[in-house]
Amino acid sequence: MKLLDRNDPGHGRNQLHIAASICNYDRVVELVERGLQPWGGDSRKVTPLGMLPTEVLEYDDDTPSSEPPKDFIVQGLKIKEYLELQMVMRTSEVKSLDLIDDPPTPAAPELDSPFQLEAHLKEVYDRARADVGEDHPETLTAMAKLAEIYMMQWRWDEAKDLLTQVLQKRKELEHDRNDEIDEDRSSLIAVLIALDKLEEARLLIDESLERVKSKVLAFEELPETSFKDTTPNDPKILVSMLAMKDGVVPLFPTLAALEESKALNHFIKACATTEDASLALILFDLCLVTSKYRQPFRGTEVMSHCLETIRKSERRSKALYVRLAGEMITRYCALNMWQEAEKELQFSLGSLDVSEAERFPLTYSMLLQVAEVLKTRSKWAKVEEIYEKLYSHTLKSRGRESYYATNTLRLM
Repeated sequence: MKLLDRNDPGHGRNQLHIAASICNYDRVVELVERGLQPWGGDSRKVTPLGMLPTEVLEYDDDTPSSEPPKDFIVQGLKIKEYLELQMVMRTSEVKSLDLIDDPPTPAAPELDSPFQLEAHLKEVYDRARADVGEDHPETLTAMAKLAEIYMMQWRWDEAKDLLTQVLQKRKELEHDRNDEIDEDRSSLIAVLIALDKLEEARLLIDESLERVKSKVLAFEELPETSFKDTTPNDPKILVSMLAMKDGVVPLFPTLAALEESKALNHFIKACATTEDASLALILFDLCLVTSKYRQPFRGTEVMSHCLETIRKSERRSKALYVRLAGEMITRYCALNMWQEAEKELQFSLGSLDVSEAERFPLTYSMLLQVAEVLKTRSKWAKVEEIYEKLYSHTLKSRGRESYYATNTLRLM
């Protein structure tokens, strides 16, 4: 309540409003039995019933679904039924208590909660598939964006299935852009890491190295240089890195070949100063995968440079940068590099006030994932800072009844 009072003075909510908003059924029953009025409105005349999350208020039990409703929805539905009964039983008390003048205010309309984004993108996908076909870039883009929404909700298996299809179809389309393939592959690598499928992620890294090969072949000739001769500012650094005339590793190596020849660190070092966003993304993913099973692994500074290169690129999607920023903060936390984690976290928190509205859901999800990591490190002050910033921002930009405001309040 102190946090709420500080960010939203004069809100007029009591403990029953809060308990309903976070779907705490036992607490709601306890408070009503202690005498709190279910008809009581806050400063905007919203009753505790109106504080329930949108997903609960709009839940349709008749709509077929392959998955059971989430636990908070189950609890919310119990609260909804309980409060509706209590409000009917106490209708006679309302006039004498003079608690509200109008019926409960419905939750503010919102178009970009994860559930609404999912429904919208499914419609876009179905429409594109019907109009231009399953293999059209427009259809594949809708599938990739839908996978992003699944990743936001940590629905990794569903995201994996979609991204696998998208990546395969994009590679079959000669006219499709390599940048999109790179980003889809990178997203799929992140999903596979989340599912602890490191061997599959390693295979995708080998595909990425083939992508480097295609860039190398674009050069007219190979320079007679090796790692020792490589100059960071050499425009042909890719060739210098891979055309290893000293026979350290085969030309255009796989990740396994790099490891077996003990040349992986040389490979990374040779790439470390690249300003090529495509190579930066490939190198970031290579470091990310390798860090999961190879200890000790020194690739954090390289990953940080790659992130900065991608941040500057106008060809890379904002969603990609947001995801990689979250990965970077997580890695800093794992290595107890708190100063670096703090710097990147503050940049992400600060971007909330200046970023486009379409980027907010992804940033919001990323920051919640960072908060979960911080919890495992007992950094409770930082967790509270993230929640407070998110709540303050959503309160100002979206209103207290929005999905993001009520969800953050529930997490608090």
